[in-house]
Amino acid sequence: MSRTINKILAFKLATAIALLVSGFAFGADNVSVQVVMTLQNVSVARLSDGALNIKVSPGTSKVTDRSIYKNDGNVAVHFAIKIAGTNGNWTPVITVPGANQYRLSALWHQWDATPAVAEFQDNDFLTTDYQTSTDTKYFNDSETHLTDGVKGNNVQPDEERNLFIRLDAPASGTGSATAEVNVSAVAVP
Repeated sequence: MSRTINKILAFKLATAIALLVSGFAFGADNVSVQVVMTLQNVSVARLSDGALNIKVSPGTSKVTDRSIYKNDGNVAVHFAIKIAGTNGNWTPVITVPGANQYRLSALWHQWDATPAVAEFQDNDFLTTDYQTSTDTKYFNDSETHLTDGVKGNNVQPDEERNLFIRLDAPASGTGSATAEVNVSAVAVP
């Protein structure tokens, strides 16, 4: 009998040591865990009314009036832009437009001075994929106008930006096109 008791005691002692060494955790009921969540509202609003209509001669370029966009979220954002679609028989390109092709460029700019055609640069072309605004993308790298609060990146809540679009018309062809340009907001990481 003493051998059985010794075996039981040895087993219990070994189990207790194993539990202590292995870091066995004991829990209690009613343990509370606090979860903290921060909600970010990322949103952009177009404040301008109506469509921008542009009429140009073949092979020429023209800049639209401004469209006004506002960060109506609660965090700083970068604006991303793309050509969402085209109705008509012209096709968007990023090269010099040929027959029945057009090219759009976008530029965040000072509100009271329409940018010249020459202010749009090669990194300002719009495509059918969203491209996010940066210090140089969709902004004239050699800007001579006011630059504070103009760029489409790091736009603070409730701030407005002015977007101008440049249309490079087809070199030749027939018909017309209606392009839909989308601007969205991307949260700053």
